[in-house]
Amino acid sequence: METLAQPKHQKRNLEDTFDWMSDRYAMQTRVVSWRGYPAWLHRVANIIVAHHPRTLVDIGCGPGELLRIVGQQLPDCQLTGLDPSIAMLDYLPSQVQPHHDELGNFFHGHQAEFDSAVMTFVVRDLHDPQTAVKQAVHLLRAGGHLVILETHTPQGWKAPGFRVYFHHLLPWWGDIRLTRDWPGTRHDAPYRWLSRTHRVWDRGKALPKWMKDAGLIHIQRHSNPSEVIMIWSGQLRA
Repeated sequence: METLAQPKHQKRNLEDTFDWMSDRYAMQTRVVSWRGYPAWLHRVANIIVAHHPRTLVDIGCGPGELLRIVGQQLPDCQLTGLDPSIAMLDYLPSQVQPHHDELGNFFHGHQAEFDSAVMTFVVRDLHDPQTAVKQAVHLLRAGGHLVILETHTPQGWKAPGFRVYFHHLLPWWGDIRLTRDWPGTRHDAPYRWLSRTHRVWDRGKALPKWMKDAGLIHIQRHSNPSEVIMIWSGQLRA
């Protein structure tokens, strides 16, 4: 996951966390999402593929699960994976160009370079998510598309159960099983961090406004408010 404008100690903690999680990230994300993760990535991939991009950057690409799916459907698309965790980049598919950097540095040298950009489970973790959305838009060519997948507290009857799971059971599960070998403090354990960031994010109500303020049009939601994820897309004016 990407970090941007974080206090220095938080940046270092996140980089260390995802370096440490690199060999288990994809598997554990499938597990903690109750196997929803692959289907969510396929939904995002379908949105991307429908735009027929020639170039795509995955911001906070992790081990490249989404890029692997897109690459199978668009074998001629030039794929770029950006992540501050160098260990995550070791797992990228061979056809992906890796970049070990933060978005705040990367976008200066790559403005208007990509037909599409995507961020999956990235925005929620950032100290300044609105700036990250603007910087992601700067990477797009005129007419390009940005797609964002993020966690979402579901509306309706599912909300109480989601909050119990995400803020109580998941951190406990992490402590006793998933990340019991975590070498850091209990407070900084990966699933405790995840729970804290989502408490602030909750439903990310400001996200479509941030996308509009960054210059995107045709902003569209591709998920239901009762889901535990949100998917949004927008297009830069041609």
